Amino acid sequence: MKVLVLGANGMLGSEIVRSFRRFFEVIAFGSKETDITDQTSIQKMINEVKSEIVINASAYTDVDGCEKNKDHAIKVNALGVKNVAEACKEAGSKIVHISTDYVFNGTSKKPYKEDDETNPINFYGESKLRGENYIKEVFENFLIIRSEWLYGAGGKNFINLVIEKAKNAGKLKVVNDQIGAPTYTKDLSEAILALLKKDCRGIYNAANKGHCSWFEVACKVVELLKLKVSVEPIPTAESNRIAKRPGYSVLDCNKLKRDTGFVFRPWNEALKDFLGLI
Repeated sequence: MKVLVLGANGMLGSEIVRSFRRFFEVIAFGSKETDITDQTSIQKMINEVKSEIVINASAYTDVDGCEKNKDHAIKVNALGVKNVAEACKEAGSKIVHISTDYVFNGTSKKPYKEDDETNPINFYGESKLRGENYIKEVFENFLIIRSEWLYGAGGKNFINLVIEKAKNAGKLKVVNDQIGAPTYTKDLSEAILALLKKDCRGIYNAANKGHCSWFEVACKVVELLKLKVSVEPIPTAESNRIAKRPGYSVLDCNKLKRDTGFVFRPWNEALKDFLGLI
Protein backbone atom coordinates (compact mmCIF):
# COMPACT_ATOMS: atom_id res chain seq x y z
CA MET A 1 0.00 0.00 0.00
CA LYS A 2 1.20 3.51 -0.82
CA VAL A 3 0.83 6.32 1.72
CA LEU A 4 1.38 10.01 0.98
CA VAL A 5 2.34 12.17 3.97
CA LEU A 6 1.88 15.94 3.75
CA GLY A 7 3.74 18.06 6.29
CA ALA A 8 6.38 15.34 6.51
CA ASN A 9 9.07 17.68 7.83
CA GLY A 10 7.05 18.62 10.92
CA MET A 11 7.29 17.05 14.36
CA LEU A 12 4.36 14.67 13.87
CA GLY A 13 4.76 14.22 10.12
CA SER A 14 8.36 13.07 10.43
CA GLU A 15 7.37 10.55 13.12
CA ILE A 16 4.56 9.22 10.93
CA VAL A 17 7.02 8.74 8.07
CA ARG A 18 9.40 6.80 10.34
CA SER A 19 6.63 4.58 11.74
CA PHE A 20 4.81 3.92 8.48
CA ARG A 21 7.90 2.96 6.47
CA ARG A 22 7.95 -0.33 8.39
CA PHE A 23 4.72 -1.37 6.66
CA PHE A 24 4.00 0.82 3.63
CA GLU A 25 5.57 2.55 0.68
CA VAL A 26 5.72 6.13 1.96
CA ILE A 27 5.88 9.23 -0.21
CA ALA A 28 6.81 12.21 1.96
CA PHE A 29 6.41 15.90 1.15
CA GLY A 30 7.31 18.76 3.47
CA SER A 31 5.65 22.16 3.55
CA LYS A 32 8.36 23.67 1.34
CA GLU A 33 7.79 21.02 -1.33
CA THR A 34 4.00 21.08 -1.24
CA ASP A 35 1.72 24.02 -0.50
CA ILE A 36 -1.73 22.76 0.46
CA THR A 37 -3.12 26.26 -0.02
CA ASP A 38 -2.38 26.00 -3.75
CA GLN A 39 -5.40 24.07 -5.01
CA THR A 40 -4.04 23.40 -8.50
CA SER A 41 -0.66 22.06 -7.40
CA ILE A 42 -2.00 19.90 -4.56
CA GLN A 43 -4.62 18.37 -6.86
CA LYS A 44 -2.00 17.64 -9.52
CA MET A 45 0.41 16.10 -7.00
CA ILE A 46 -2.18 13.84 -5.31
CA ASN A 47 -3.45 12.65 -8.69
CA GLU A 48 0.09 11.86 -9.84
CA VAL A 49 1.13 9.99 -6.66
CA LYS A 50 -2.03 7.84 -6.71
CA SER A 51 -1.71 6.68 -3.10
CA GLU A 52 -4.45 4.76 -1.32
CA ILE A 53 -4.03 6.99 1.74
CA VAL A 54 -3.13 10.67 2.15
CA ILE A 55 -2.15 11.80 5.66
CA ASN A 56 -2.40 15.54 6.18
CA ALA A 57 -0.07 16.56 8.99
CA SER A 58 0.26 20.10 7.63
CA ALA A 59 -1.07 22.83 9.89
CA TYR A 60 -0.50 26.32 11.25
CA THR A 61 -0.17 25.42 14.92
CA ASP A 62 0.93 28.72 16.49
CA VAL A 63 -2.09 29.28 18.75
CA ASP A 64 -1.29 32.93 19.49
CA GLY A 65 -0.18 33.47 15.90
CA CYS A 66 -3.60 32.36 14.68
CA GLU A 67 -5.20 35.20 16.66
CA LYS A 68 -2.93 37.73 14.95
CA ASN A 69 -2.98 36.13 11.49
CA LYS A 70 -6.53 34.87 11.08
CA ASP A 71 -6.43 34.95 7.29
CA HIS A 72 -3.37 32.71 7.25
CA ALA A 73 -4.92 30.36 9.82
CA ILE A 74 -8.00 29.93 7.64
CA LYS A 75 -5.90 29.58 4.49
CA VAL A 76 -3.86 26.69 5.94
CA ASN A 77 -6.07 25.01 8.56
CA ALA A 78 -9.39 25.26 6.72
CA LEU A 79 -9.15 26.07 3.01
CA GLY A 80 -5.92 24.11 2.60
CA VAL A 81 -7.58 21.10 4.18
CA LYS A 82 -10.52 21.50 1.82
CA ASN A 83 -8.09 21.46 -1.12
CA VAL A 84 -6.56 18.20 0.11
CA ALA A 85 -9.98 16.61 0.71
CA GLU A 86 -11.24 17.54 -2.76
CA ALA A 87 -8.05 16.23 -4.36
CA CYS A 88 -8.36 12.97 -2.40
CA LYS A 89 -11.95 12.53 -3.53
CA GLU A 90 -10.96 13.01 -7.17
CA ALA A 91 -8.00 10.62 -6.85
CA GLY A 92 -9.94 7.99 -4.88
CA SER A 93 -7.64 8.31 -1.86
CA LYS A 94 -8.63 8.12 1.80
CA ILE A 95 -7.79 11.30 3.71
CA VAL A 96 -6.37 11.08 7.23
CA HIS A 97 -6.39 14.48 8.92
CA ILE A 98 -4.84 15.48 12.24
CA SER A 99 -6.98 17.79 14.36
CA THR A 100 -6.94 19.06 17.92
CA ASP A 101 -8.51 19.12 21.38
CA TYR A 102 -8.89 22.87 20.91
CA VAL A 103 -12.13 22.34 18.98
CA PHE A 104 -13.68 22.07 22.48
CA ASN A 105 -14.19 24.99 24.86
CA GLY A 106 -12.67 23.30 27.92
CA THR A 107 -15.59 23.69 30.32
CA SER A 108 -16.34 19.97 30.64
CA LYS A 109 -15.79 18.11 33.90
CA LYS A 110 -15.09 14.80 32.14
CA PRO A 111 -13.05 13.71 29.10
CA TYR A 112 -14.45 14.80 25.75
CA LYS A 113 -15.93 12.18 23.45
CA GLU A 114 -15.84 12.43 19.67
CA ASP A 115 -19.50 13.40 19.39
CA ASP A 116 -19.50 16.01 22.16
CA GLU A 117 -20.41 19.54 21.13
CA THR A 118 -17.57 21.56 19.62
CA ASN A 119 -17.23 25.21 20.58
CA PRO A 120 -13.66 26.53 20.23
CA ILE A 121 -12.62 29.55 22.29
CA ASN A 122 -9.63 30.59 20.16
CA PHE A 123 -9.09 31.06 16.45
CA TYR A 124 -6.68 28.16 16.14
CA GLY A 125 -9.46 25.84 17.32
CA GLU A 126 -11.96 27.61 15.06
CA SER A 127 -9.75 27.22 11.98
CA LYS A 128 -9.11 23.53 12.74
CA LEU A 129 -12.83 22.90 13.24
CA ARG A 130 -13.59 24.51 9.89
CA GLY A 131 -11.06 22.16 8.33
CA GLU A 132 -12.84 19.17 9.89
CA ASN A 133 -16.18 20.40 8.60
CA TYR A 134 -14.85 20.91 5.08
CA ILE A 135 -13.66 17.30 5.01
CA LYS A 136 -17.07 16.02 6.14
CA GLU A 137 -18.77 18.12 3.46
CA VAL A 138 -16.54 16.84 0.65
CA PHE A 139 -16.83 13.05 1.05
CA GLU A 140 -17.18 10.11 3.43
CA ASN A 141 -13.83 8.35 3.05
CA PHE A 142 -12.09 10.22 5.86
CA LEU A 143 -10.39 9.66 9.18
CA ILE A 144 -10.08 12.68 11.47
CA ILE A 145 -7.85 12.19 14.50
CA ARG A 146 -8.03 14.66 17.38
CA SER A 147 -5.00 14.71 19.63
CA GLU A 148 -3.53 17.07 22.20
CA TRP A 149 -0.43 18.53 23.81
CA LEU A 150 1.93 16.93 21.28
CA TYR A 151 5.66 16.54 21.77
CA GLY A 152 8.29 14.51 19.97
CA ALA A 153 11.67 14.48 18.27
CA GLY A 154 12.69 17.28 15.96
CA GLY A 155 10.03 19.79 16.81
CA LYS A 156 9.18 22.82 18.89
CA ASN A 157 7.20 21.63 21.90
CA PHE A 158 6.63 22.26 25.59
CA ILE A 159 9.01 19.53 26.81
CA ASN A 160 11.94 20.89 24.83
CA LEU A 161 11.01 24.42 25.91
CA VAL A 162 11.20 23.43 29.59
CA ILE A 163 14.62 21.84 29.07
CA GLU A 164 15.92 24.86 27.15
CA LYS A 165 14.61 27.42 29.64
CA ALA A 166 15.96 25.43 32.58
CA LYS A 167 19.48 25.96 31.24
CA ASN A 168 19.14 29.73 31.45
CA ALA A 169 16.82 30.36 34.38
CA GLY A 170 16.74 29.58 38.07
CA LYS A 171 12.96 29.52 38.13
CA LEU A 172 10.23 28.53 35.67
CA LYS A 173 6.69 29.89 35.89
CA VAL A 174 4.16 27.43 34.43
CA VAL A 175 0.36 27.49 34.32
CA ASN A 176 -1.38 25.01 36.61
CA ASP A 177 -5.02 25.52 35.59
CA GLN A 178 -4.97 23.99 32.10
CA ILE A 179 -5.57 20.23 32.16
CA GLY A 180 -4.83 17.83 29.32
CA ALA A 181 -2.81 14.78 28.29
CA PRO A 182 0.73 15.23 26.96
CA THR A 183 0.94 12.99 23.89
CA TYR A 184 4.10 11.53 22.39
CA THR A 185 4.16 11.64 18.58
CA LYS A 186 5.67 8.15 18.54
CA ASP A 187 2.59 6.76 20.33
CA LEU A 188 0.18 8.80 18.22
CA SER A 189 1.74 7.42 15.04
CA GLU A 190 1.15 3.88 16.30
CA ALA A 191 -2.48 4.74 17.03
CA ILE A 192 -2.93 6.08 13.49
CA LEU A 193 -1.45 2.83 12.17
CA ALA A 194 -3.92 0.82 14.24
CA LEU A 195 -6.84 2.84 12.90
CA LEU A 196 -5.75 2.39 9.30
CA LYS A 197 -5.15 -1.35 9.67
CA LYS A 198 -8.79 -1.65 10.79
CA ASP A 199 -9.91 0.69 7.98
CA CYS A 200 -11.62 2.96 10.50
CA ARG A 201 -13.50 6.03 9.33
CA GLY A 202 -14.95 9.07 11.04
CA ILE A 203 -13.57 10.99 14.02
CA TYR A 204 -11.36 9.45 16.71
CA ASN A 205 -9.67 10.86 19.80
CA ALA A 206 -6.07 9.78 20.33
CA ALA A 207 -3.93 10.81 23.31
CA ASN A 208 -1.75 9.28 25.98
CA LYS A 209 -3.50 7.97 29.11
CA GLY A 210 -4.17 10.10 32.13
CA HIS A 211 -4.18 13.86 32.56
CA CYS A 212 -2.22 16.62 34.26
CA SER A 213 -1.50 20.34 34.15
CA TRP A 214 1.35 21.99 32.27
CA PHE A 215 2.86 22.70 35.70
CA GLU A 216 2.86 18.98 36.53
CA VAL A 217 4.48 18.19 33.19
CA ALA A 218 7.25 20.70 33.84
CA CYS A 219 7.82 19.30 37.33
CA LYS A 220 8.07 15.77 35.93
CA VAL A 221 10.62 16.83 33.31
CA VAL A 222 12.70 18.63 35.95
CA GLU A 223 12.49 15.60 38.26
CA LEU A 224 13.41 13.01 35.61
CA LEU A 225 16.32 15.00 34.20
CA LYS A 226 17.42 16.27 37.62
CA LEU A 227 17.46 19.83 36.34
CA LYS A 228 18.59 22.52 38.76
CA VAL A 229 15.62 24.81 38.45
CA SER A 230 12.51 25.49 40.52
CA VAL A 231 9.03 25.44 39.01
CA GLU A 232 6.40 27.90 40.20
CA PRO A 233 2.68 27.40 39.43
CA ILE A 234 0.78 30.37 38.04
CA PRO A 235 -2.79 30.86 36.78
CA THR A 236 -3.39 31.22 33.04
CA ALA A 237 -4.41 34.84 33.65
CA GLU A 238 -0.77 35.63 34.49
CA SER A 239 0.72 33.89 31.45
CA ASN A 240 0.35 36.88 29.10
CA ARG A 241 -0.95 34.82 26.19
CA ILE A 242 -2.91 36.39 23.35
CA ALA A 243 -5.25 33.46 22.72
CA LYS A 244 -7.53 31.85 25.29
CA ARG A 245 -6.78 28.24 26.19
CA PRO A 246 -9.29 25.55 27.23
CA GLY A 247 -9.14 24.90 30.96
CA TYR A 248 -9.86 21.19 30.53
CA SER A 249 -9.34 19.39 27.22
CA VAL A 250 -8.77 15.74 28.15
CA LEU A 251 -9.88 13.38 25.37
CA ASP A 252 -11.82 10.15 25.88
CA CYS A 253 -10.10 7.47 23.76
CA ASN A 254 -12.47 4.56 24.44
CA LYS A 255 -13.76 4.56 20.85
CA LEU A 256 -10.20 4.02 19.59
CA LYS A 257 -9.69 1.15 22.05
CA ARG A 258 -13.04 -0.43 21.16
CA ASP A 259 -12.52 -0.34 17.40
CA THR A 260 -8.81 -1.20 17.20
CA GLY A 261 -7.73 -2.70 20.53
CA PHE A 262 -5.02 -0.05 20.72
CA VAL A 263 -4.31 1.31 24.20
CA PHE A 264 -2.06 4.30 24.84
CA ARG A 265 0.62 4.27 27.52
CA PRO A 266 0.21 6.59 30.52
CA TRP A 267 1.61 10.02 29.67
CA ASN A 268 4.38 9.82 32.29
CA GLU A 269 5.68 6.51 30.86
CA ALA A 270 5.73 7.96 27.35
CA LEU A 271 7.58 11.01 28.66
CA LYS A 272 10.28 8.81 30.21
CA ASP A 273 10.66 7.06 26.86
CA PHE A 274 11.03 10.38 25.06
CA LEU A 275 13.64 11.55 27.54
CA GLY A 276 15.59 8.34 27.03
CA LEU A 277 15.03 6.95 30.50
CA ILE A 278 13.47 3.60 29.58
